[in-house]
Amino acid sequence: MRHRQDQRKLNMPADQRVALLKSMATSLFIHEKILTTESKAKELRRFADKIITLAKEDTVARRREVQKVLPRPPLDGHKMQERRYREKEHPERDVLNKLFTEIAPRYQTRDGGYTRVLKAPSRRGDAAPMAIVMLTGTEAG
Repeated sequence: MRHRQDQRKLNMPADQRVALLKSMATSLFIHEKILTTESKAKELRRFADKIITLAKEDTVARRREVQKVLPRPPLDGHKMQERRYREKEHPERDVLNKLFTEIAPRYQTRDGGYTRVLKAPSRRGDAAPMAIVMLTGTEAG
């Protein structure tokens, strides 16, 4: 029985699953549309909607809550990084600001359903069912 079982396991340990969802959510907020398998897409939809709901109120406390969830590469000047890595542009550094200034204000009057999952053709190699996850309000294509 699946009583009180809340999320899909995605055939991986919990720490890997959480890391996967965090990185996929970051990619979704950067590109506003990503292609993934159906089960990952359905789980990402739940995860991303909760983050957007937190971001609808732009306060320091909410920014810190979202910052705990979204992974960020270290800032410039971190002593453990190689120089070529420090000098490159990383859109992951700006995802928090984009979420609070561009994405969340779009949905101020909306109560939920910030993401949409569209079915895509199955993957060629293993015929896995694929899906496109996109933020509501962006065109498909």
